[in-house]
Amino acid sequence: MSVRNPKDDEEELKARLAIAMGKGKTIKEFIQFITDDEIDDELVEAIKNRIKFASESDETIDVHALITGMLAVQGKWI
Repeated sequence: MSVRNPKDDEEELKARLAIAMGKGKTIKEFIQFITDDEIDDELVEAIKNRIKFASESDETIDVHALITGMLAVQGKWI
């Protein structure tokens, strides 16, 4: 699963409408869905920051790989 900026205004509008209709999840909810575990707020912020950086650089990012990679690194530091 990847994330990227909308290609155009129409795509952005569709995404905003879906979110307004309750079809979106928070980053924390998505991480918990993938990991099936409680996640601390620091990890959520780190992932949000990486996604924001990718967005600002017009980079497509594999969110699943990002989350699993950051969890693996976090596990090594505990």
